[in-house]
Amino acid sequence: MAVRLLEMHRLLKPTGSMYLHCDPTASHYLKAVMDAIFGYKNFRNEIVWQRTITRKGNLTKGLAKDADIILRYSKTNHFVWNPQAVTIPYDLNHLDEKTKKKYSNIDAHGRLYQLTAINAPIQDPQSNCTYEVMGVTIT
Repeated sequence: MAVRLLEMHRLLKPTGSMYLHCDPTASHYLKAVMDAIFGYKNFRNEIVWQRTITRKGNLTKGLAKDADIILRYSKTNHFVWNPQAVTIPYDLNHLDEKTKKKYSNIDAHGRLYQLTAINAPIQDPQSNCTYEVMGVTIT
């Protein structure tokens, strides 16, 4: 992998960036390789991408493994960044039905929101999880 990454770095324009998609079992090793090739100062972001929504979490065995890592590096400090390529404009008139149902409340500024419980929907009764938010304790 290091040889391939080195060759990609060589071919990359000075204004270019590289996104390396990997799973959490390899991300820390690949970050060290990328730091060596690109320089640690050219590290831009570690993006955590939740690839699935786990509904069957079992807290007695550990947390769900449902995310991947994307490492973003640039070749130099003079990289091109296009925010419109990574953002989706918020348009209330073009929401899908599922989103409209989920976010059915509107605040004073016209933004949608949902009322939801702070505690996890599936909990092990023996976990004794309690949360305190703004003086309210939830068990």
